[in-house]
This record gives sequence, structure tokens and C-alpha cells, in this order.
Amino acid sequence: MAVAAAEQQITHPLIDQELERKNDEATWLAEAIYGSMRSEFDFTYNGEDLVAEDGRLMGPIFEGAIADAKELVKTCPNLLFELRRRIVEHQEYSEMLEMAQGKGPNTMVVVSDFPEELMPVTEDVGGYNVSRKQAMIRVITRDSQGVITIKSQSLDGSDRRSLEKIYESFGVHAEPGELLGQRITLDLPERWQATVLENIRDTYDQELTTQFNGTWFAGITIGDIYRTQSTYDFVKQQTDILDWLTENIQMQPSRASELRYNAAALIEQRYKSENGNKHSVLSSEYVALDIDMLARFAGNEAKQEGKTYSGCGVSLASGDMGANELEDAGYGNKTEPDESYSFNKIMHCVVCQSPPKKGEGKKNCGPCGICKTCDKKLGGKG
Repeated sequence: MAVAAAEQQITHPLIDQELERKNDEATWLAEAIYGSMRSEFDFTYNGEDLVAEDGRLMGPIFEGAIADAKELVKTCPNLLFELRRRIVEHQEYSEMLEMAQGKGPNTMVVVSDFPEELMPVTEDVGGYNVSRKQAMIRVITRDSQGVITIKSQSLDGSDRRSLEKIYESFGVHAEPGELLGQRITLDLPERWQATVLENIRDTYDQELTTQFNGTWFAGITIGDIYRTQSTYDFVKQQTDILDWLTENIQMQPSRASELRYNAAALIEQRYKSENGNKHSVLSSEYVALDIDMLARFAGNEAKQEGKTYSGCGVSLASGDMGANELEDAGYGNKTEPDESYSFNKIMHCVVCQSPPKKGEGKKNCGPCGICKTCDKKLGGKG
């Protein structure tokens, strides 16, 4: 929801717009790539509304989500559940306001289960990944200073029995039907608040082990997960990609879908790589590193594999892009000869040799720093 809602936001002089854009893009990317997502945000109460770190008011975001859902169901009545869920989340927001005012318990647990209506669906839609069927757990707390903190954790599979086990761990019985509106409220010492989310994740994983054996982390089998580091933390570390993405979407809004898709593909590659916990520090010949070229290359590989990236209300696949975006991404007629383009620059290719292995020889590269083999994969002039 963050990316879609952010694009509807009215600018406000107190909002740090650069931080807003980077937070929203980071959240979407973190949900889109395969792994456990955990995030944490603090909000202050200004007497009327909750204020985010970047200066945004929360009320307009929740209200805008309802307005967007109303428009969506006019053309897609099969997505009526989206309107229902946005209304339920607005009720959650109202309880958060009361909590900020010092009313009621200081802790709330929200189990945002995967929509039942999408369980039989085979293609991602509206930001929902139908293969992973993620549930999102939110633990919302108020501390002694009145700060509201929202911690979120993805749980793959949205396994009903394991989600109900979470309720049982708090001495609560989950009623049949959607869990999103079945909020759990508690009054806890602050030192206990800090561990609630991790305890919930462990409860879910332990129940999966009881049912299916194996070892799990956030609903993903350990043998199938690249690392247990939060995808959100990892994405925030990729400052080069985040800077490139936010700047280029600002300059080329018509390419937003392609840029996000390619950024997700490149970050996922890093997340899966052995040394992916920090982006590469390159030698001097990579000072003019073209992240756009690396992202295009990663995006093309993802398209060839038929990947879709879904998160925060937006699902992106190659079919979602317009003709210009697909052409820019390396599709279409890009084979006309160009006498001014030649592969006569001797260097390590910024795509397939990024970074170069020890002792690896340099290649004949074009002006963009890529070799002829990689250029062909990108649909270029080679």
C-alpha cells in the first residue's frame, strides 16, 4: 500500500519528501524480494494525528487507501475485499489514535492474514504474492514517552492453524473467518513489548514444524531462505540502488514500473549472493558505474524467468510495462547497426565482472562498459 498511497499524497512543507520517497520504495522492495521482512517505525502524536518520521500524517494515508479501493472496485468488482480490508485497517488506525492519547492497553497485535478470496488465484494481483501467501503481523506499542511504534513481520504461507496458534499464545480464541479485524490488545511492561514480535514469529514457525517437520524462519524453510536478515534492513543498506531508483522515478515517472521491477531484480540478486550483505566496493574503473545498466540486466533475467514482484499494493511483471518501457528494457527492435558504437574499450565488464574475480582478464567493452556477450543479453547492439 505504501507505494500506491505515496503517489496519491499531497505535498506538505513539513514533509521530508526525499525521505518519504526512499522509505516507500524501500518498503515495496523489501516486500517484493524473497525473504523475511521485518520493519520498525516510530510515530509521534501531535494532538490530532500520528506523525511519521518523514513528517507525513497517518490519517490522510488511511483515508486515501479507502478512496483508492472505492475507485478500484468500480472497474474490478472481484477485488471488493480490498475495500473491506482498508475499512478494517482504518478502524485499526482509530485504535492507534486512542492508544496515543493514553487510552486503553499499550500494546496491540494485528494479524493481517492473506485474503481468502485470493487463495485459489494463480497470478499475483494488487501487491499480493499468491505463491508466498504472506500474512503480515503488526505489533503496535505505546511507550512511557507516548511514542507509538509499529513493528511488522512477514509470515509466509498464512497457515491458518499456525496463525491461530498465535492467538492461543495470548490466551485468545480466534473466531472463524478473516483475522485482520480480530485485534489482540494487551497491557505489557515496556521490557516485554520489545520481544512480542519475535515470540509471535517463533510461535508460528514452531507450529509449522509440528505440522510439517523441518526448520522454519518466518514461514520459510531454512533450506530455502538465503539468510535470516530482514529484507527491509538489507534494502536500506543498498543506498546506491535506492538513490538511483528514487532519482530516476522523479525524472522519468513514465518508467516507474520498469525502474522498480529492475531495482527489485538487482537487489534480489544481491540478497541471494554470498557477499550480499553489503553492495560491492568497486575499483577506480567503476567510478562511473551505471546502476541503470546493471538493473536492466538483472531485470531482463527476471523477465526471462517470468518473475513477478509484489508488495504494498503493487504487482509488477514484464506485461505491466508499456511499449516504451519494454523497449528501454531491451525488448523490441534494437538491432540496427550503429557505426559509432564499438567494443574497443579494454576493461572489466560492469555486468558479468562486477566485481572481477581475482586474476580475471579484461574484455572488449562498449562505451557503457559492458562486453558484447552481455550487450546481446540486454538486446543491444552487439
